[in-house]
Amino acid sequence: MLKLSKNQKTALLSILFFSLPFQIQSFIYEADAGFGLINSYARIYLSIQLLLIFLIFFTFSLSGEFKKKEIPLGILMPLTLVVLSFLFSPAPDFIFQALLLIQVFTLGIFVFVLLKSKTVDEKVIWFSFIASMCFQAALSLLQWGLQGDLGLHFLGEPHLSLEVANLAKWNFLGETWIRSYGTFPHPNILAAFLLLSILLTLRLRFELKPYFYPIFFLQMAGFLTTFSRLGFIALLIGLLFSIENIKKLDWKRASWIFLILPLFLLLVLRFNTSFTDGSLEERWLGIEHSLVMLKEYPLGVGFQHYTLMLNEITEINLAPWQYQPVHNSFLLFLSEFGIIVSIFFLILFIFFVERKVYLKKGFYAFFLPFLILALNDHFFLTLEQGRILMTLFLYWAIVESKKSAAPKQTDLHEPSFFPPSAVAKLRSRPPKSQ
Repeated sequence: MLKLSKNQKTALLSILFFSLPFQIQSFIYEADAGFGLINSYARIYLSIQLLLIFLIFFTFSLSGEFKKKEIPLGILMPLTLVVLSFLFSPAPDFIFQALLLIQVFTLGIFVFVLLKSKTVDEKVIWFSFIASMCFQAALSLLQWGLQGDLGLHFLGEPHLSLEVANLAKWNFLGETWIRSYGTFPHPNILAAFLLLSILLTLRLRFELKPYFYPIFFLQMAGFLTTFSRLGFIALLIGLLFSIENIKKLDWKRASWIFLILPLFLLLVLRFNTSFTDGSLEERWLGIEHSLVMLKEYPLGVGFQHYTLMLNEITEINLAPWQYQPVHNSFLLFLSEFGIIVSIFFLILFIFFVERKVYLKKGFYAFFLPFLILALNDHFFLTLEQGRILMTLFLYWAIVESKKSAAPKQTDLHEPSFFPPSAVAKLRSRPPKSQ
């Protein structure tokens, strides 16, 4: 049996969490979309995150971290859903589907490791994620200031320049500005990762002293350079629902956040011309396509097969940039998995929430921002980074609901980040009525 110490296990998981924002990957395969163009949504990559997840799972298993009878739990559900979606797919590509199954299997392993790794220092793991997002925030500020990239393409940084077509930009008072990307494929994804890291920074503020305020303000500044409209709204809601757990925060130093964010959002909404250009029209066109696809294929077209089927349901020739999934994760799920599988999944989700989740403020602080982003974008389903991010949002939503509702419960794997005095205070409270 392989022997791994607590520090070694913690180091492996910390490397994985630090690597999450980076696109260190190699192209493997692309499904034929039938229109002679590169389809980034039909491409499979071998990423550093996938390799690290497999390495961690096998080394932890060999070291006796997991019980054998527990290993299938949390892995079979996503695999089952994806296999069911493939059974009814009108455009089978067996190599593409097999590689997708490996990616989904890896996500299941990630969930399993996240829930079942008991002998690790969780504070260090989450700190590594926050540290990585501080790097992303600093990089985004430099990209904004330079209006270009820093040459970190080996980490996944896109080529950024005002001359590059199809970059996310915004117009302010007649000037065109590039939105910050970090090392992500789009500013909205950078905003979503920073949003989670900001909420975690607030959640772990006791452990981050005396570095809490520099870390918090650096991430907030980086977040502003993404100019993600819905990201601003999601962050405001997340912060408001976090207030219940923010009693020792220095509000004289932090209250400006609640003033600056609405004003900045108003500024973007007032002067950002993207509401009158093609982006909003393309989103409505995507919704129309998804509804037509659902009508034509009520059993679904298959996971990650949405863009492969666009030519089959449109009567007009689409421009190359219009071959993209609908910007709504729930409509995309419905189109790809079909009505039957979607209803089955919804029933399971409601059953799980009814049995395991307490709908407290801690739950809403993480779940509502995720819901807002999912209703207006597709990366939670279409990108490997997005699927991992979705897992982290839902994980913390459940952890916070359990902690705020029943601090003595230990059936859910939840971190203990409160200082001893706060833990004693929580345990001395009478239980809240459910």
